[in-house]
Amino acid sequence: MSSSAPQQQAANNNTKENREQRLVRLEELTVNKNTPQQAWLSIRGVVWDVTAVLAWHPGGQKIILDQAGKPDCSQVFERYHSVAILENVLGKPIGKLEGTLAGEGNEDERKTTSPTAAASSSIIHTNNTTSPWISLKDAELEAQRKASEISFAYWTTGAEDEITTAANEQIFRRQCWFKPHVLRNVSSVDMSCEVFGCRSRSPVFISPMAIHSLANEDLAELCAFRAAKRANVTHIAAHLSSRPWEDFLIEDGIEGTCPRFFQVYLPRSRDDLLDVIRRAEACGFRALFVTVDSASVGKRERDIRTRNRIAGIKSAVAGTAPRVTQTSQWNDAFSFDDLPDLIKMTRLPIVLKGIQRGDDAVRAVKAGVAGIMVSNHGGRNLDTSRPTLACLVEVVSSLAAAGLRRKVPIFFDGGVRRGGDVIKAMCLGADFVGIGRPILYGVAARGEEGALEVLNILHTEMEMTMKLIGCASIRDLNESLVEYGKSYL
Repeated sequence: MSSSAPQQQAANNNTKENREQRLVRLEELTVNKNTPQQAWLSIRGVVWDVTAVLAWHPGGQKIILDQAGKPDCSQVFERYHSVAILENVLGKPIGKLEGTLAGEGNEDERKTTSPTAAASSSIIHTNNTTSPWISLKDAELEAQRKASEISFAYWTTGAEDEITTAANEQIFRRQCWFKPHVLRNVSSVDMSCEVFGCRSRSPVFISPMAIHSLANEDLAELCAFRAAKRANVTHIAAHLSSRPWEDFLIEDGIEGTCPRFFQVYLPRSRDDLLDVIRRAEACGFRALFVTVDSASVGKRERDIRTRNRIAGIKSAVAGTAPRVTQTSQWNDAFSFDDLPDLIKMTRLPIVLKGIQRGDDAVRAVKAGVAGIMVSNHGGRNLDTSRPTLACLVEVVSSLAAAGLRRKVPIFFDGGVRRGGDVIKAMCLGADFVGIGRPILYGVAARGEEGALEVLNILHTEMEMTMKLIGCASIRDLNESLVEYGKSYL
């Protein structure tokens, strides 16, 4: 369901006029308007026909059908999306619900809002502050103060005992040490690079993360995307974005640009997968990062416990992650045998996101993928799996032994909290290094400016580190500059 920017702009311009065209009676809304054949949503007094969205909605059909036909579902809808997504994707609403004012939700519904919705709408946003952040930890602490407890638990949670989540960070501090050169000319440091034909200020990229609306209800993913453009670093949009994918196309070129790619979960239906790919292509994304480490959703206990306590939910499995309620939608049968067909579906480069073994990396490259992303989903799926830096070392070694090291780029994320972490990962073989949770912390604390500040801190630390290890260009980073695997603590 992609549409051109002019069409979307026209839809936005005509929204008020469309809403005045027709009054929808309450009985018309509530009778048989919650089926796969006809699904209507009433949001702030405006009724929308979302039947066509059911086929491709990233969150699955159930969450829509549960709210369809109700007098007002504003609070639930706005927990994940802005109303702009309806205007951009659908354009014209059916009309205004009789007895309400367009733009206003049902007051009784608001008064009885669940604790979950109330918590997720209690975020405070400000770009005006007199306290600059010194490190990314400062962004995390401010986000914790300003975001809802449910949102913060969703971002920080790992799987089960969160051992892997902690190890992702700790391995940089405890098992990887710099071996600096001295007396090198580092008066000018060059961190620029190129990824899939796109120039970037540095090898840093923003990793894909779902439902940014928990951090910023109005702009959601656009905060991070605009920061990426201003910093000129690569941005990877998530399949389960709060904003419609078309928004990234509309935003591209407005006050800057940056390399922009798209992360894909694999739908069970081949036709649905083709629809996702065609829509991503139409939105102008330059590469597809296909997630392969999520045949199941991890048991994220911090998230589950927090939701149960605050929202009064009694469940041992239901967390905030959208995929928890839609497991039947995703393809857990996809295998290496299916890769050639996937590669043929698109002209875009395919990167496999979630590689954690050297033999899997070799097999993927031999199958024809355009890149490898070493990642363990931030420790959110399989607890006690190895930290990603350890996986990176094995992947690089295996590819080198197979004569494939320089055949494809290696992307990496997991546990990066310092500019020095970026440099360590690159010394050990990563070509591009992703930052995840800290971007969400920045957005939750200070919106677009917060995400930009996170990137600026990273770049400042990277430049400082490169000078201190005697390296003037990222192209000169190599394993001789670090000692890996030994603990001095």
